[in-house]
Amino acid sequence: MEMAPPARRVSPARALGAPDVDPIAAEPATPMKSPNNVERATPVEAADASDSGTRLKSEEGNTKAATITTVSVEALRGTDGLDFECHAAVIRAQQEKSFIVKSMPWLFGGKRPFFAYGECSRYVAVKGCSCFVYIHKEDAEPLYAIFLENVVAEIEDPEHPHPNSVTLSPWTRQMSKEDVVTVLLKRSNGMLLYQVTFDISKENSMAANNFVSTVNGSGTIEKGIEKGVWKGTKSSSSTLVHATTIDK
Repeated sequence: MEMAPPARRVSPARALGAPDVDPIAAEPATPMKSPNNVERATPVEAADASDSGTRLKSEEGNTKAATITTVSVEALRGTDGLDFECHAAVIRAQQEKSFIVKSMPWLFGGKRPFFAYGECSRYVAVKGCSCFVYIHKEDAEPLYAIFLENVVAEIEDPEHPHPNSVTLSPWTRQMSKEDVVTVLLKRSNGMLLYQVTFDISKENSMAANNFVSTVNGSGTIEKGIEKGVWKGTKSSSSTLVHATTIDK
């Protein structure tokens, strides 16, 4: 039986020492010739959400008048109350029919424009000779206002409607055509300006009649000044600006 030859002897391992290196000499930081002078930030007050309306800027860069942001129904009501207030559907009159309706009347079968009562629903507040129209009763300011001087209000005859007024559909199944009463706001020359439609099933059954009486009895500048809607000259009141610019 053959045996494997014995392993050869090897010399013991020897570790070489690490080479000597010069120590790193760290130089101290060189001070700057001049200190970096930084001004302290100027402290400012935290933004207050309550005054955001008075800080809005107009396109001209002027601060929006605070009085406009406070023409709410509650502010108008004041201590002496409003002449009239109620929910109603308000639509500005279309003075001329569109080109399509004129050129292709057969396509529409001679039908009047048709709107849903709900999409035109507003809150109306009359004081003096201004009618303020809000989207919601709780809004801080009106959507617009209608200047009532030389404006005549009359109830529309449903059997013979005005050619420039529109038809409003009942907004619920429980609401019939008899529940809808439309008041037309016209200039003294007969031109239709707005139509204001009341749902007398939900509001006072005399709402339309009361609105007519209020408008026809309030369209004077003297009444507006007496009610505190205007102060001083006509141009000095923000409510008059609302009432006059919308109807130009």
